[in-house]
Amino acid sequence: MSEVAFYNVRSLYDPGYIEHFVAEPNQRRRRVPLFFLHGAHHGAWCWEWFLRRFVTRGYECHVISLPGHLKSSLEGKRLNRYRLRNYVDCLAREVGPITPAPVLVSHGMGGAIVARYLAGAPQGAPAAVFLSPVPAGGTWRSGLRGALRHPLAALRRLVTDDPRHLIGSPRLVARRLLSGERSIHPAAYHQRLGPESSRVARELWFARSVRWAALNLPTLNMAGDRDRLFTVAEQRRLAHRMDSEFRVWPGRPHALMLTPQWEEIVDYIDEWLAASGIR
Repeated sequence: MSEVAFYNVRSLYDPGYIEHFVAEPNQRRRRVPLFFLHGAHHGAWCWEWFLRRFVTRGYECHVISLPGHLKSSLEGKRLNRYRLRNYVDCLAREVGPITPAPVLVSHGMGGAIVARYLAGAPQGAPAAVFLSPVPAGGTWRSGLRGALRHPLAALRRLVTDDPRHLIGSPRLVARRLLSGERSIHPAAYHQRLGPESSRVARELWFARSVRWAALNLPTLNMAGDRDRLFTVAEQRRLAHRMDSEFRVWPGRPHALMLTPQWEEIVDYIDEWLAASGIR
């Protein structure tokens, strides 16, 4: 779109390089920027459609890839040595210089990172939006359901301590992250997914290090009723615990930002922000 200008705020030669892109409209009609954080195995790429539509609405948008994802540096460590707090520290470093503080929009694992960040920085954002976030009790129920549905993939994941086995083929990606009509082919989606820290995956099993609680800011939680990772009941309990507005999208899977009619989700978030007094 000619109205959208993307640029990278980091040099590839920076030590500890983190992929951080900014998308700016020709005419900025919204004062408060948006900051997007991906979930496990993903990267900045998964938000491209959202960014383009939000930018046409006049928002400045920021998006990063966490350490070890896409081109972001591991800063001299192996990915499996990363803990959730390391991801939180990365988020804090990237959000800190942005003025005014941005609305945080996250997906899956990214929601746990944002929740932990905001627990330590209550003024860190004017609002937060959570798409298919990790449930308050952690991912263990999802893990058990996945093991029953895909026992061989679960066994490989257990033996190798590599979470990528759970999305190790286009067929698994289609069954676990997508459903019904698709805006992205499972093979193309699978090709873009990358490794994830097994240590973070273990931390999220019970998510004891994540303090899911009501935040002193507007929050919106959203779920798809065809999410095969986290159930609507789990997502509803989390929203209740956070005292958050809750929206269920019929026929949508876990990857809400990569499904048909994703524009409806963007428009809903835009309207919710306006209703919350954030412009």
